[in-house]
Amino acid sequence: MRFLLAVSVLFFGAQAGSVAAAAEIAWHAKRPLTWEDFQGPVPSGIDDKRVAATAASISWSYSYEIGWSSDECAFAIATLQSAASFSPEKSWVRSGHRTTAILEHEQIHFDIAQIYTEMFSSATRELVGTSRPCEGRNERRATRYVEREIARLVGSVYEDVWRQFQNRQEMYDSETRHGIDARAQARWTSEITAQLKAAGNR
Repeated sequence: MRFLLAVSVLFFGAQAGSVAAAAEIAWHAKRPLTWEDFQGPVPSGIDDKRVAATAASISWSYSYEIGWSSDECAFAIATLQSAASFSPEKSWVRSGHRTTAILEHEQIHFDIAQIYTEMFSSATRELVGTSRPCEGRNERRATRYVEREIARLVGSVYEDVWRQFQNRQEMYDSETRHGIDARAQARWTSEITAQLKAAGNR
């Protein structure tokens, strides 16, 4: 029996704003956002009522193993990791609106991304370490098959979590009116903070 260890990394972004590019900040309980993190320009054509935007993304990466026994091929996902991140160059704030209240609203957008990152991680945990048959009698064909199959298996979970994430972000902005409704904002802040604490993040 011989084994091939292959490593591949995929990033898929589900964002409250726009697609993250570079210089991302990983979510961490002890590293809250500051106004200095919002470095992007205000996009043209944006409604004047929107005073800030957070580009918070969910990404995932994986590694896998392929093995052969005689002419039969099998593979297993060895590791599967996910992360919530913030893009400074795609996040922005209008001049004169760098208030504590608005920053709190934007932080919760980032916190929601962390909650759904953990949901994705939990939903895909059972996929790791499970041996599955693969196709291909050489490394190139087997690798192509395995990467397509992982994209199918993990991607279907990701897309479901992504939809829920987007819906939650839209609901958050709608109910708080982008942070203008102080009572609704306080309710959301309490709810999201409690969820993070329950997951051991606060």
